[in-house]
Amino acid sequence: MNAMLKSALLFIPILSLTGLSLLHEHHRSTGTVWTVPIDGYDPRDLLSGHYLRFQYLWNVHKDTSASTCSGADCAMCTDDAAQFNPGVRFVPLAEAPQACASFIAGNAYNENQFYIRGARDNLQRYYIPERDAERLQTLFITNESNAPKFSMHLRVTNNGIAYIERMYVDDIALEEWLQTHQD
Repeated sequence: MNAMLKSALLFIPILSLTGLSLLHEHHRSTGTVWTVPIDGYDPRDLLSGHYLRFQYLWNVHKDTSASTCSGADCAMCTDDAAQFNPGVRFVPLAEAPQACASFIAGNAYNENQFYIRGARDNLQRYYIPERDAERLQTLFITNESNAPKFSMHLRVTNNGIAYIERMYVDDIALEEWLQTHQD
């Protein structure tokens, strides 16, 4: 094999990885943003680094239940134009592209439990700076009425894949909130 052919073969994997990275970034930057309130549970996962662990407080319509589609072929669907805490219902995954303005593919269980498909840790942990970990953990599990309200921006693609975009505290991006609320 000549040197030019070897060089060309070397660039094929590099170009493939670059293309896949660009495609992944395109999916993460397009789609619909859902802002969903979150609540802490066992908030600091020290074994996995400095992460806040949380659960989504889905706004499930009263007239829907996971029994309309339970298990693996389900989607959480919204027709709500509002992006903050959109009202959701469960539909079979095959019907979601036609039946929903936006949807997240996953598994539905019980009345309002939903496991996001393909998501590591069900998109329920968020990395936080070590210096702020203890303070955020305390705020996150506080049940006082004046405690900050946490929410998560999820970027949802047209094919139902969700990505965490950013955490918010009282409608301010976490990083900005930490800068303005120094101890």
